[in-house]
Amino acid sequence: MIPSFEDRLHACWTGKNLGGAVGMPFEGCPGPRWDAATPGVPPITPNDDVEMQLLALAAVEETGNWPEAAQMARLWQRHMAFAPDEYGVALRNLSLGFLPPESGQHDNWFRHGMGAVIRTEIWAGLRPADPKSAAVLAANDASIDHADEGVHGAAFLAALQSHAFSGAPMDACADAAQSILPPSSVFRQVLDEARQTALAESDADGIRRIRNFFGHPNFTDCVMSLAFILFVLFRGQGNLRRSLHLALQCGEDVDCTCASVGATLGILHGPALFDGWPAIPDTLAINPNFAAIHPPATITELCRRISAASQRLRDRQPLPWMPGHTGSPAEQHWIIHPADSVEDFPIELAAALNGKSPWPPVCFPAAFICLKPFCQPPPVALHLVTRLQVPEEFHGWLLVAADGGTTTWLDGELLTNYHGRRTMVPAFHRTEGGTTVFVHLSPGEYRLHVRILYPQPPFGFCVQTATRDIHPTTRILFRS
Repeated sequence: MIPSFEDRLHACWTGKNLGGAVGMPFEGCPGPRWDAATPGVPPITPNDDVEMQLLALAAVEETGNWPEAAQMARLWQRHMAFAPDEYGVALRNLSLGFLPPESGQHDNWFRHGMGAVIRTEIWAGLRPADPKSAAVLAANDASIDHADEGVHGAAFLAALQSHAFSGAPMDACADAAQSILPPSSVFRQVLDEARQTALAESDADGIRRIRNFFGHPNFTDCVMSLAFILFVLFRGQGNLRRSLHLALQCGEDVDCTCASVGATLGILHGPALFDGWPAIPDTLAINPNFAAIHPPATITELCRRISAASQRLRDRQPLPWMPGHTGSPAEQHWIIHPADSVEDFPIELAAALNGKSPWPPVCFPAAFICLKPFCQPPPVALHLVTRLQVPEEFHGWLLVAADGGTTTWLDGELLTNYHGRRTMVPAFHRTEGGTTVFVHLSPGEYRLHVRILYPQPPFGFCVQTATRDIHPTTRILFRS
């Protein structure tokens, strides 16, 4: 029997819920994990892969129309209680007056993160068998907290899933999705490589090939993750248990890859996908901070609401968001001085530490800074000095990260000392290439001094602060 739209929609969200729960315990673990258990039905726990999409549904139900940029910005600011990576960047940018798409473009190291690729099912369900419209809606949504490939990846997967509602096979869905990509998008190469790699002799060879082509130090990178998703969808041949097990072997952002694989297979195959599985809960697990938008309690209710909204809006064509309001960036002022040895500590630098620098300060309109101009030729060390102006009592996080070793002093006292050589991932909850420390600062002014060893161009650097609950904040000023 050919599944109906309602059957496919319910199977989509069942697969999404199940896949996220299967992958959650292994999130961030590098693959392959050949010791991972064969997927069963674990307890369903809250997951942003589902929760974020409820904001979009709330926006559609609120106005009876497709979401506007300002409306989505308002919903984010009211209801987003967690702020890792691109979510935090977007919330910071919204607070500075940037509206989408500028909120996803400005000072965003995580512009290629997975945070929008994981929330495509809502758009596919609202525009079934209409991949171009689903892609427009997903791209609008993605532009809140992403740019470039972070937007293209979301549009691509939304188009693929939308076309799957027509009953087309996986190959045809992938072709339909590829047609909406700009010619320069890396996802054209991702799709071609995933198709070819799915024919590899062994799972391990295929995973290794994808990792060699698209691996990234940020485990939530959407190019790497979507390459894994497509590889699994082609190689798993529609078998849910086999596909989830394969996604687990890929490692990295496995709660997201498993969730997207489960959702896509649900649309492609409908309820038959779960033949042979034990009963899968219809319940949705939602964090309390979303209570004000009246989230559905079950998958059945969620699908009913999506279907009703889809019917109401079927004659209204979604349009791309136009450039929004550009806010005022939170500037950072640094005095930067190269040194010829690790121990070199020139008199001029001592003067800078005392607030009497002979060098002009450098102003950066961003927290994520490229130091390439100061690494020509590469010095042995770079010293960076700024003054932290703290207007009120601050109990929160200070992150210092760079593409190399760093040592940090606060008012002359050693604060951090990191000598790894990993590429930085400037995330407060999983910092690579540096350190995040909790600090207590009274109102006043503090001298922050960072020494970077052996910087090689291009060279990324980041110092930023966040509240106790890891929301990036611009209340502390960086002045020279």
